[in-house]
Amino acid sequence: AASPSTESVDSRKHGRVRRNKFPFLNRKNSKTASVSISSTTSEEDEQKDTAEIIPISESAFMPLSLSQSVNETFSESIDLFHLGVFNNSNCKQSQQHRIYVPHPADSAEMTEDAEICLAAIEFLQKAHSGSDHIKIARLYVKLGGIYSKRTEYGEAIASFLKARSIFSAMLGDDQPEVISTRVLLGKAYQAKGKYDTALSEFMMVRRMRTAVLGRDHVLVGEALVDLGVVNWDKGKVEFALRYMKRALRIFRNVPNGYPNIAMTLDSVGTLHYMLGNYNKAMIDFSEAFKERVAMHGRIHPDVGLTLVKVGLVLKQTNNISKSLHVMLKALDIQRKSLGERHHHVAATLDHLGDIYVHQNKLNNAVHTYKLAVHTLKDDPSRMSHVAEILVKVGSAYKKIDEPAKALYYSEKALGMYKKLYGDKHLSVATVLNAIGKIYYSNGEKDLAIKAFNNVLTVRQAVLGKHHPLIADSKNIVAIVYWSKGELGEATRYFSQALSLSKAVHGERHIKVASMLCNLGVIFEEQGQKNEALESFRESLHIFRSYQGIELLSRSRKYDSKNGESSENTIDYTILNLETVIRNLENGSERDESVGNFSALIDAVNGICLLPQTLA
Repeated sequence: AASPSTESVDSRKHGRVRRNKFPFLNRKNSKTASVSISSTTSEEDEQKDTAEIIPISESAFMPLSLSQSVNETFSESIDLFHLGVFNNSNCKQSQQHRIYVPHPADSAEMTEDAEICLAAIEFLQKAHSGSDHIKIARLYVKLGGIYSKRTEYGEAIASFLKARSIFSAMLGDDQPEVISTRVLLGKAYQAKGKYDTALSEFMMVRRMRTAVLGRDHVLVGEALVDLGVVNWDKGKVEFALRYMKRALRIFRNVPNGYPNIAMTLDSVGTLHYMLGNYNKAMIDFSEAFKERVAMHGRIHPDVGLTLVKVGLVLKQTNNISKSLHVMLKALDIQRKSLGERHHHVAATLDHLGDIYVHQNKLNNAVHTYKLAVHTLKDDPSRMSHVAEILVKVGSAYKKIDEPAKALYYSEKALGMYKKLYGDKHLSVATVLNAIGKIYYSNGEKDLAIKAFNNVLTVRQAVLGKHHPLIADSKNIVAIVYWSKGELGEATRYFSQALSLSKAVHGERHIKVASMLCNLGVIFEEQGQKNEALESFRESLHIFRSYQGIELLSRSRKYDSKNGESSENTIDYTILNLETVIRNLENGSERDESVGNFSALIDAVNGICLLPQTLA
């Protein structure tokens, strides 16, 4: 690619006008990196992101809205004016009152009305005999921003494309207004869910800024942040983390500090959290907290939000008392800085409820969850979060052994989800699953089977018949039939779940081992000794391949009497499997093996499925 200075000479030959009126494009003070603007090499060609993602509350880590980004981004090159209107029939100086009435194009720059912008564009196109003009491009940018605020992203994209085309033709590709328009275009594509197209725009922005400004300029850092956010939206968390860390290195080297460093630290910490790197997340959040206190003081929404994230890390690392203390402090800051009825306050109350559940303080949890619901009750845009919290209220009442209240709140959540999304939605399936657990724990197993079959129907409608969750649903139905003593139906569902689990997870997955073990117990109960032995041996072979591997919270021995996990990993399951197989091979009577079967079921399901799905 030609150097910037050569391109400037070429542009003068072709009669293009360049106005380098922006201080951040002062070539005398910036290094020019040897990066080709036309390069098509994409960092998407790097290794695939295979890290396990840990879900995290959406409300805790809400990104900036596109409408915010539009105003902030284009302020690099365009001044956004206050609201104004004009009258098409009176666009000149009034002779009667000698009062100046704005020109249509001037007024359009001050308005938030799309119709005024469109009328001004038409006016200018006629005035210039259909030719393009810089002012028309700027009006298209303004129009795109208006559409973005209205979430009409298709119209916004069309407007930004027209603006970019005019800017490129009249100024050249490496000018600030062209680059800023590309940023807005990328954000609109991102908001519309066209992530690959957004990535292409942001990659081009990064190359352009690097070529003109040097690789360590803050605007290159901002482009890296945009690339990180899109990869984050795509679920490519490791890619997102890589981009964010590069941006952070740039921001740290800015003299006198950089305002966005706290936000970037917060993002890096969140990504570390999602990847399970809790120590690194804690370091990032602690630094972000210090930056935000230094910038805003202690009573500020951003300070409160960072403390919430510190509390979540402490909860994940089992520092429950400290987590509770930090979360209460965050709640106090948010109430003082945002008021009692803000959705961030509700989100923190939701997290507090989760901590109380972890401490088995279920009445405290119920009270806190209800406070969160009350906080959001007048905000129709947060009804999905209200339904999510109501499910938790129902689950807490189930653990308190108040099934009527548990069912009431769960069915209330179900009605809200159906109103929001219709009958065929995964959130509906989640609540139906919770209702099935309530029926099961209350001994109403026929109603439980009906609820779990409804879960299966919804999941198949949304996800198709070959998804891991379908295998899990079939496994749960099998377990309920098993508990009813209907071994034929249990065998049928277990066999279907096993076949699907092998297809989606592979022959040697730990869930396959668990289902084989459960199937073996059922075969043995039906007197099918050979089939039972075959299932147990295959299960043992898989479990042995996992020996020494820590499987997070599901890797410990499960005690069915008190519902708690204790020491050890897969070894306990292997020991019981070996004992059961040996007894079957030696022809021991079933009464002699009952204790081993009970211990085996506890061990296997403590690792994988039963207590997590039906407890």
